[in-house]
Amino acid sequence: MKIRAFWNRYSKNKMAVLGLILLTIIFAMALLAPLIAPYSPWRIRVGPTLTPPCPGYPMGTDDLGRDILSQLIWGTRISLVVGFFSAGISTLIGIFIGSMSGYYSGKLDKILMGLAELFLVIPNFVLALTLVALYGSSFYIIILVIGMAGWPSTARLVRGEFLSHRERAYVEGAQSVGLKDREIIFGEILPNTMPPIIVNASIGVARAILIEAGLSFLGAGDPNVVSWGYMLYNAFRFIHQSWWMITLPGLALFATALSLNLIGDGLNDALNPRLKHI
Repeated sequence: MKIRAFWNRYSKNKMAVLGLILLTIIFAMALLAPLIAPYSPWRIRVGPTLTPPCPGYPMGTDDLGRDILSQLIWGTRISLVVGFFSAGISTLIGIFIGSMSGYYSGKLDKILMGLAELFLVIPNFVLALTLVALYGSSFYIIILVIGMAGWPSTARLVRGEFLSHRERAYVEGAQSVGLKDREIIFGEILPNTMPPIIVNASIGVARAILIEAGLSFLGAGDPNVVSWGYMLYNAFRFIHQSWWMITLPGLALFATALSLNLIGDGLNDALNPRLKHI
């Protein structure tokens, strides 16, 4: 019944439903890449170089004769993996730091929030670019770096929720029966603060995908994987003569970020307790 009630609230937002459909299509592309991609994304000279979209090559070819459609499909996997794993890392770090800060308050709160503010002074992209320059641009390092750069916003959100919940009756009741702090934090308060965290995480996925694309576009991405950012980086040299090379991965990024933001709006409507009885 809870799932049905959630879907009823979510489905009232038609744009959120559209975002879910769009993201489902993108996920299907990623999962079925080996079956639906015409060629390997690295295979050169599958056709004439810099061929515009045509029946044989629906999205054209690049400067090495590689199929843009195949690169776009395989790039979906990389971009989604980076987005979801990076957002997962930043969310977990943010939950831990924010919950400790909000529950214990005092000096610990000042130290942890001071650390968060220090990270917030530097834009996520600049911090990620700096860390990649220092530690390398391998695929896994990029995921870790983007995740490490994005936790402060989640931590501040979680802290605010914990400050709001820790004085409520159910928390005082849990303390009176002798539950340990970790049981109260992770077993009592955290489940009640998850709705805004989930919404924030969905937006964090879009942010992580765009940061990875920006890093790759500047040549700081992993050159051994094909992502949409790598496609933009490779296309920039030919922007005046091969519009399809930069336009199509750009549209893919736009569609993915848009779908995730629409889903975030829908989740906010469906999970916001103040809207449940409207």
